[in-house]
Amino acid sequence: MNRFLPFFLSSIILSLFLATATLAQSSNCVKGDFVKDLGSSSKLLEAESKFCAEIRENSELLEIQGFVLGERYAKIVRVFKDKVVFTDYEDNVRYKERSLTEKEAKTLRHKITEANPATQPPIRDFKRCFDMCSQFEFLSIDRNGGQRVSIFAPRYSPPEPMDKLADFFNQLEKSGNFIHHYYIQDKVKSFELVVADKNLSTRAVWKKGNDFRLLVEDESKWEDNFDDARKYFENSTPTSGTESYEERLKRLKRRTEIENAHYSWRRFDKGNIGEIIAAPDEIPYFETNWRYTANGDRYFSSCVSESD
Repeated sequence: MNRFLPFFLSSIILSLFLATATLAQSSNCVKGDFVKDLGSSSKLLEAESKFCAEIRENSELLEIQGFVLGERYAKIVRVFKDKVVFTDYEDNVRYKERSLTEKEAKTLRHKITEANPATQPPIRDFKRCFDMCSQFEFLSIDRNGGQRVSIFAPRYSPPEPMDKLADFFNQLEKSGNFIHHYYIQDKVKSFELVVADKNLSTRAVWKKGNDFRLLVEDESKWEDNFDDARKYFENSTPTSGTESYEERLKRLKRRTEIENAHYSWRRFDKGNIGEIIAAPDEIPYFETNWRYTANGDRYFSSCVSESD
């Protein structure tokens, strides 16, 4: 017997013998309510349909488990008959994947059992969702159908009882030998990978003559920065009296700086990401051009000057 069977397949072996073809034939096999007042998400429904079709069409695939924001934004574990594979769909550009070790597979099954997603209603994080929250879900699909736990919380950071399970998924992407895949590879004959960094993701490119700069994001720090920004804003809120517009604006700007501290412009030379450099004048992202309305909402315009 394969060494992964005790950890993943004991609960579904009988159903495989009795009903290997009972998976719903509809485009979406997933059930479960969405967070109240938010309703369904077209991106989530499209992702669910894709994963349902995948498990329906691949007889070697037994389970799909993971956190999903969309088809290309997800952290997914696929349980095959002979292996367990983790895939991190990072963005619209690429995804990476690796096999789990036996220890990781066993730990994951334990975390899923602890969270018991099959019994969880939709979850909304009321404590942290003052800003920058997303609608996503924990998705469980096997050959008999699927179920969602709908979540509204900071990205990939749900509250209890799903927090420890999410932490484990987030840790899986930080270790191991990944193989990277780029969606454009199948569409471009002469595909060339110019730069790939384990910690820094390129978000924008600017070039003028020999001056080549990249806007990069250190994704390993965004959660800490988000939490630091939240704590700063909470701790700096006046405990008594009223706050003037200027005082609140100053705190909002400082919160924005903390939230975005993991972004930086870097010099790019001969295939290497170099030192931090100033933003190009043409696109001063994350400089001083965040604008606020009276109620604290913010918007961005790259067409304003610092003297506006």
